[in-house]
Amino acid sequence: MLLQTTLINTLQTVHALMINPNGVNRSRSNSAKRKNKSDKPHLPSLHFGNLPNNFFDLDLFKFIQRNGFKVVNAKVVSDVLNKKSLLYGYAQFNSLEEAKACKKALNNFEINGKVITISVQTDHKPNPKANIFIRNIAASVTQKTLYEIYSKFGTIIKCKLECYNDGTSRGICYV
Repeated sequence: MLLQTTLINTLQTVHALMINPNGVNRSRSNSAKRKNKSDKPHLPSLHFGNLPNNFFDLDLFKFIQRNGFKVVNAKVVSDVLNKKSLLYGYAQFNSLEEAKACKKALNNFEINGKVITISVQTDHKPNPKANIFIRNIAASVTQKTLYEIYSKFGTIIKCKLECYNDGTSRGICYV
């Protein structure tokens, strides 16, 4: 009986991986692709990166709302198999203006010692040649400082200072 239960659990796991080999819960985005685009109007979305480990859907929703923005819904993406957060999520807004205002106000905001990144969610893939890699950054330099410096040269889509688990800078950044 124990062997049969173990075998069934293993088969279910293999089946889940065959359907979704990365083990990432993308059921929301897959169902959205299957629906006819005329069924529901497209809502502007923001991508929230570098979220704390203990941050869930309701936490993201309340964080945005508490800072004065009208969010329609918020979703923190988690691993299908172990349900752990993948440390990023999405939020939808009724208007593009509200989403842009939220990004402007909350990008590089610190939550539980982690500086979050916010970018406008788009359907197109980013240009890999448009990214720059910066290294040997002093430990005292913050993500917000880097964002301010490089925004003088053009529109920043995303700026991410890599940090260790304790929040200290690794001295590298992607812009």
